[in-house]
Amino acid sequence: YEYQPFRGVTVKLNQYNNLNTAATVVMNSKTGEILAMNGSLDYNSQDPKIKGTYNSAVQAKRQPGSTFKPIVYATAFQMGWNPGIVLPDFNTYFPNGSNAGATLDKMYHTTDYGGAFNNQTSTIRMATANSFNVPAVKALSFVGLDNMLNTARRLGIDINKAGVSQALGTTEVPLIQMVGA
Repeated sequence: YEYQPFRGVTVKLNQYNNLNTAATVVMNSKTGEILAMNGSLDYNSQDPKIKGTYNSAVQAKRQPGSTFKPIVYATAFQMGWNPGIVLPDFNTYFPNGSNAGATLDKMYHTTDYGGAFNNQTSTIRMATANSFNVPAVKALSFVGLDNMLNTARRLGIDINKAGVSQALGTTEVPLIQMVGA
């Protein structure tokens, strides 16, 4: 398990970023049947870095990142939006519970990957395909946190707290729940 093939090259698993183990879940999307699941690099390992018997696919919580955006958009679709709705991707500050008159440094502010903005409008379809952040946060502002949390729970994701940044997948959830959703 020290060397793993990756896109035509072989890399040592713990060579970069202190990566000592991994988890995988493969599910039949039509039936929900789990076809394969691997929760650690080596189940029999006694190495505390690898955590052999700890099933990372079920027990470990990680930030799902942009894979959470479709849940936000699905909530918007339930509330009347469609994939062709156009959303702006411009520099935007979100109050996120700040009091009226709050300064910009107290408001939530996000950029797209690389620290820039698309600086144009795009459909939800295009925003999803390009993983734009601002349109996802605008969609969450439309649907509201409670509605988004209800959708996530109906899809099997157990989260109780969220903020505007949840549109970008900042709340940690187990891999098995994200795959199921």
